[in-house]
Amino acid sequence: MRIHDQVAELSAVVASLQSEVAALRAGRRRSRLRALVPILSLLCLLSLSLTMIPATRAQSPDGAPGTEKAAPADSDKAASPNDTGGPLLIGNVNQPSNANDTTTLRDPSSTQLMQTTLRVDNYSTTSLVSGLVANRRVAIVGSTSGADTTTDTRIGVLGASDTGTGVLGHTIGQYGQSVVGFATGANSDGVLAYSSGIDGKGIVARATGANGLGVYGYGGKYGAEFQGGTAPILLTPNSTAGPPTAGRHQMGELVVSSDGHLWFCRATGTPGKWVRLDLASTFVPLIQK
Repeated sequence: MRIHDQVAELSAVVASLQSEVAALRAGRRRSRLRALVPILSLLCLLSLSLTMIPATRAQSPDGAPGTEKAAPADSDKAASPNDTGGPLLIGNVNQPSNANDTTTLRDPSSTQLMQTTLRVDNYSTTSLVSGLVANRRVAIVGSTSGADTTTDTRIGVLGASDTGTGVLGHTIGQYGQSVVGFATGANSDGVLAYSSGIDGKGIVARATGANGLGVYGYGGKYGAEFQGGTAPILLTPNSTAGPPTAGRHQMGELVVSSDGHLWFCRATGTPGKWVRLDLASTFVPLIQK
């Protein structure tokens, strides 16, 4: 029971006794009156002392007293961490009551975004995040850095799924990027993709727009480098023989026709000008005019 509830009950008792004392005085029953006065005085003192109890004092993480705050009402009391509506307890298992209950962190403003909504730092000496979030608006930030007693692989954000997608990026902006990787180390990789499945693919990229590019690469030295156990690169043949005969094509395109010939577009146009590259002992280009 909360203190103010106890005070209320004592006040009711005191009021009842005061009424009885008044009645006894009116009836001049002095012996009964003398018995009730000490009890009434004691209850008055107890009620007064309860009202003077200080508010609950909060403790800072290191155990030092912090600022004072009022005791929570019954409706504000924290539920079990395994109940929906309960507190989020650090270092403990937090589980909602129902499978469809969602924990949401939301920007309090309708006109301005927060710089960072949720930040999780796993660092021992120096955090990497402060400089990265400058001039950005970020929903979730995760980092791992600093001194450690192991050489374990460090991961800022890890996503995993048994059959679906481990990490999904989605953007609707005209010039947005769903996934971006930055690497500033001398031998670092911006994005690393790895697949161990017998028919797996390290990277699968699709661009369904009329002028989309499935993969675009740019490098200070080479735009792309390929290696393969069977061949460095495989070009899927067209379904027809000969060079393309329709559509607009750009100079630099390579096409393999269904009859096994490799064609190179040497001039942009519709359908463009194509050269067949016959990779026999003697190089004999055949120009399609």
